[in-house]
Amino acid sequence: MRGLTITLTQSDETVAVSELAHELAVKLLEPAARQAECERAVPPSVWKAIFDSGLTTPIAETLGGGGEFNTETQCLIAENLAYGDPGIALAAMWSGAAAVLVATLGTPEQIALLKDLG
Repeated sequence: MRGLTITLTQSDETVAVSELAHELAVKLLEPAARQAECERAVPPSVWKAIFDSGLTTPIAETLGGGGEFNTETQCLIAENLAYGDPGIALAAMWSGAAAVLVATLGTPEQIALLKDLG
């Protein structure tokens, strides 16, 4: 295949987002993992920190999200959060799914509500 170029270098944004996710994993998820397992719930302070980071709501900042990430960046976010605790990471990554659907396919009224939540 001529003209096909594959770049394995990550953008500065991808590196920064990946580092943020890893930092959250080490400082918040890992220490909360045992408590979350015992209580079968993620501590509210951990949920808030994850949500506030914008990593799990990959929608436009104008809609209250953390910005739209490409597939590579989203995979790196999931991988780095899972370093701290896979269960919390999975729950956190799925927590933003509804917002992504509304941002992508919602009615103008639903999108307006999404903006108000952001």
